Amino acid sequence: MKLRHLESFLSQVDGFEAPKWGLEQYLTPPHLAARVLHCVASYDDLEGCAVADLGCGTGMLLAGAALMDCDEALSVGVDADPDALSTARGNLDKLELNFSLLQADIVVNNGLPFRRVISEGSNFDTVIMNPPFGTKNQGVDMLFVRRALAFAPIVYSLHKTSTRDFLMGCGAAGCGKHVQAEVIANMQFEIPATYSFHKQKSVNIDVDLFRFSRRNSEDMEEAITG
Repeated sequence: MKLRHLESFLSQVDGFEAPKWGLEQYLTPPHLAARVLHCVASYDDLEGCAVADLGCGTGMLLAGAALMDCDEALSVGVDADPDALSTARGNLDKLELNFSLLQADIVVNNGLPFRRVISEGSNFDTVIMNPPFGTKNQGVDMLFVRRALAFAPIVYSLHKTSTRDFLMGCGAAGCGKHVQAEVIANMQFEIPATYSFHKQKSVNIDVDLFRFSRRNSEDMEEAITG
C-alpha cells in the first residue's frame, strides 16, 4: 500500500478527548504512524502476523496494521486508560476493524495486570508501539520495551533520538545479551500544543524507530519483571 493512502486512511482516527499528562498521552500523527508501519512491513513483520500495541491509546497503529493485513483476529491493543480504550473502540468500529482491546497497566504492581494477560497464553509475532517517552515518569519507556519483549520476539518502538545512546548503552533496554537492538529509521514527531504548559503551537521532536529482537527464548521472566 502506498504511504499516502495509508496516511489518508489513518487521518480518520480520532484522538484523545482529554489527554492525560500523567500518562504522557499524545496522538501518533497519521504520517508518522504510516511511516512506522511501512518500515515494519519491509521486515516482513506485519502481514499475516498477530500484532500487539502496548499503550495503544486511541488505536492509530492498530488501525494501520489492519490495513497492512496483519491478523486482526489474533491482534490486540493494551492500555491502562479506559477513556482511551473507549475512543479506540469507537475508532475500530467506525473503520470496521476487529481487534481485541484489553485494559491492563504494565507499570503498577511490577506489571502484574500485564503479566496476567501473558499468563492467559497471549502470544504475538510483533509488538508495534509508541510508548511514553519517560519525560514525566523517568524510565517508563524502557519498561515498556521489556514488557513488550515478553509479548513477542520482535518489538518496534519509537523513542526520542536524544535517548538513543542511553537506550543502546543499557543493553537493549535493560534486557542484556538476550536482545538485539537497532535503530532502523529516524523520524520527526510533530506534537501540537496539548497541555496547558505548552507555549508553542507545535514542536517537532526527533525520534528513532527501534527494532528489538530476542536472540532466544531464555529469561522471559526477566524481560517481564526486570
